[in-house]
Amino acid sequence: ENIMMSVVVPMQWLSVSRQFELSVAVALSCYDLFQKYILANLFIKWPNDIILMGKKVAGILVEKFSLNGSFYYICGFGINVNNEINIENIRYPAINLKSVCNDHIDINEILMNILDVFENIINNFSPGFFDMILKDINNKLYLKNEFVQIEKNSETISNVILDSIGSQGELVYILNGEYCSLYSGRIIF
Repeated sequence: ENIMMSVVVPMQWLSVSRQFELSVAVALSCYDLFQKYILANLFIKWPNDIILMGKKVAGILVEKFSLNGSFYYICGFGINVNNEINIENIRYPAINLKSVCNDHIDINEILMNILDVFENIINNFSPGFFDMILKDINNKLYLKNEFVQIEKNSETISNVILDSIGSQGELVYILNGEYCSLYSGRIIF
C-alpha cells in the first residue's frame, strides 16, 4: 500500500562530497511528481523529506557504493501512498497521499512516474544541474523564514530562522542575526 524502493544510478563523475546534489534532485523530482496529485501545502524539508500539510509523506536517502571498480549511487525512498498510518508508533507526524486525495491511488501509476523521474534525472543531471535548480529548491523549502529548532552535534539550538539551502547542500540559518551553516544535523518540528 506504500512504496519502498531503491534505484541504482551510475554517476562516475559525482563525488561523495556532492552526493547531496543528487538527493536534492530526487526530492525536487518527487515534489514535482506529487504536484500531479496535490497542488498546495507541499514542501521539501532539508535534507531529504517531502512534507505535505506539515506531515512527512516521503523520505529519500542516497548512498554511494563501488562495484568492480565502478561507482554507483543507490537512491532509496519511501512514499506513503495508501497505507494506514499509526500515529502512536511514529517519530514524526506522517500522512499518505490517499487521505489528501480522498481516493485510492494507483501504485503502478506512481511507480511508472517514478521511473520517468529517474530517467529525467539521469538524462539532465550534470555538474551544473544543482546550481540551476537551487533557486527552485529554496522556493519549496519547508519552514523557510520561520523560527525552528535544529539539532547540531547532538545539541538542540532554538530560535533559529531557516534561510535557505546553500550551494554545498548545507542548511543556512540565522541565529542572533548571524548567518550560520548546518552540514549535518536535522530540523526539529
